[in-house]
Amino acid sequence: MKKQGKRLFAVLLSLAMVVTMMPAFTLTANAADPVTCTGYKCTIGGDYVKSVKLNGTPLESTDSFSGLTPGQTVTMTVEVGDQYKGHYAPTAVFAMTSGGNTNVCTLTDSDGVGTGTFTIPDKDFMIGVDLRTLQYEVKYFADQYMTELGTFYYDYGTTVTVKNLKEFSSAPKKDGYVFDGWIDDENQKYPAGDTFTADNELAVNGIHFRVQWKPTEPTHTVTAGSLNVRQNPGTDQPKIGGLTNGREVVVVEEKNGWSKIIYGSGYGWVDSHYLKKIVQPGKPNPFEDVFENDFFYNAVIWAYYATPQVTNGMDATHFGPMSIVTRGQAVTFLWRSEGCPEPTSSKNPFKDVPADQYYYKAVLWAVEKGITKGISETEFAPDSTLSTQHIITFLYRTKNPGKDGWDGDAAKWAADSQGRPFGVDITVNNWTPCPRCSVVVFLYRTEFEG
Repeated sequence: MKKQGKRLFAVLLSLAMVVTMMPAFTLTANAADPVTCTGYKCTIGGDYVKSVKLNGTPLESTDSFSGLTPGQTVTMTVEVGDQYKGHYAPTAVFAMTSGGNTNVCTLTDSDGVGTGTFTIPDKDFMIGVDLRTLQYEVKYFADQYMTELGTFYYDYGTTVTVKNLKEFSSAPKKDGYVFDGWIDDENQKYPAGDTFTADNELAVNGIHFRVQWKPTEPTHTVTAGSLNVRQNPGTDQPKIGGLTNGREVVVVEEKNGWSKIIYGSGYGWVDSHYLKKIVQPGKPNPFEDVFENDFFYNAVIWAYYATPQVTNGMDATHFGPMSIVTRGQAVTFLWRSEGCPEPTSSKNPFKDVPADQYYYKAVLWAVEKGITKGISETEFAPDSTLSTQHIITFLYRTKNPGKDGWDGDAAKWAADSQGRPFGVDITVNNWTPCPRCSVVVFLYRTEFEG
């Protein structure tokens, strides 16, 4: 017999209970007196539940129902969202009152539509729905759960084979890195081709995989006489080994002054202060105005040869290091350095961002990710001069999703021991223009030097 897990879809009133991140809907009621219940409202959230009906009448967020009395019997209908039919089925509707769950209504499911009779309670309450998972869900992501590559469903008890990155038509690429399997929510590594049984242990009805990369060559050398390798970042974490001076390592992640390295057949963490980045053999320099002793030399060469190319020159032989960058250019450089991710929406609110401009997708992506916004609801001002505070804030928001950083946090995040942004001798404020050389250095050092 196949296992069938459950997820609770409800919003609770003053009750301590775990709620998943996939709410179905809530229905609130206020009793005018012990006899009559009025003011029913319904808010349907997410795609899992398409509609909820009371005696055939759809419950929408703006609806208000009166004349419903305690003890009255009504018919409840719950319909699963179209894309989830065949994967989820509604099994029950129940009222959540200040006294606990009452009046559970068992739903009979038919092709994603559950129906049953329901008794109106005599207290203020909210409606909840139980959805039963019919299959095990496996999602693959190109990053930290922002860019989904694909979703697959499996019958419980069957064998799941972990996919290879190249199986996805929208598979990302990272210059200088190769695909190194997947990591799940528990930081468990899964190589492509690995197998496991679709199950719902601990009430988990699926798994999320994030792509992992590893450099093709060592990236850093150890500068300390000896360096401890720890299980997780922090001096209080268990020691799993050690490295000696001059040892070359591959760094795959930077976090709060700690570096995650490939160690043995797995990973370990070391103090980033005792690592030095390896400068890989240089590629030909196409620019007459960029020299090896310039602080921006490595960044310019990286930006030119990166895949996708972050930026080229002002012409075939001149980079224009001191040329001022515009908002449209900066967002495009950032977008390309992140691998040119596709925006999830084609809605464009800006009349000054035509679809045929090079910065079109970059602007849509940056705005929907909260990295930047327009100067008004309808204007982005792509040709306006970029300030140092803008580019530092853009980078901060990219690496710290959900945080703003405009009021100084971004500048503190980027500052070195002398207060300079990523070691560049330039002031961070909203009126200092940012030249091309500084922008590519900020991008390069954010990407490779922490």
